[in-house]
Amino acid sequence: MPGPTPLRGDALTVLVSGTRCTVTGEVSLRGVLRGGRGYAELTLPSGLDPQQRRSLEQAARKEGALMHWLYRDGSLIDECTGLTARGTHRTDDGALVLSGSP
Repeated sequence: MPGPTPLRGDALTVLVSGTRCTVTGEVSLRGVLRGGRGYAELTLPSGLDPQQRRSLEQAARKEGALMHWLYRDGSLIDECTGLTARGTHRTDDGALVLSGSP
């Protein structure tokens, strides 16, 4: 589980409830604590393709498996294959945030 300091990358492959997307642009990953439970939050670029955003939002509502591979400068910096999607929300600038927990 990631810590509260964001881990930043420039590319992400994410698989949510069987929906796979590859995203480029600034992506961050951080751990948050809500209601005594730990969550991993992936913040995707605010300029994400609208169709990708809708697909990911719909997939996250199914609360299936959430897997991600985060890259910086072509190198894998984080991967997680053991999360369950717990929903989405938006940041103030409209960026999509995917939430998952073990």
